[in-house]
Amino acid sequence: VAPDFEMTVPTTPFDDFPDGGDLVGPSLRLVVGAGGLVTEGLSLRNMLADLADKRSRAAAAAAADDPDASHGDAAAPKLTFDIDPGSIVHVGDTYVCQWAAKISVVCDGSVVVSVSHLGMAKCTFAPDNRLATTTLRYDVLAFTHILAEFAEEPTLVATRQAFRDA
Repeated sequence: VAPDFEMTVPTTPFDDFPDGGDLVGPSLRLVVGAGGLVTEGLSLRNMLADLADKRSRAAAAAAADDPDASHGDAAAPKLTFDIDPGSIVHVGDTYVCQWAAKISVVCDGSVVVSVSHLGMAKCTFAPDNRLATTTLRYDVLAFTHILAEFAEEPTLVATRQAFRDA
């Protein structure tokens, strides 16, 4: 990435504030430099750990309700991003594409839960071909509902602390 790299992303329930980036609008954050990308990655990792903890607590509660049923041991959720090469549009130094984020859990060797969410990305490159800017957009409210369902929590979460405590 370029030394002055900037990425704008929507605010989400799993953001770490204020270290997760500066707010640049009512619903956008600005992530700056390689250090900001590392912080963003750690925030995603923490969100996945929170999801694993919630699913583990839900499985333990289900096992207490029905001790004869098999609830299996689930691994930590895995996050992947897929880009359809046919969705990429390129003009000058700018690329735009659709992406799909997929969160899945493997239990006893097979995928037991998988959710995905679509978004758009716009990237520009510096003259030396390093990534200069990235803009990610997606429906945060729908993503929040998906996370709540994935975590087997029926309530909508609004803040990182509420997300952790739910």
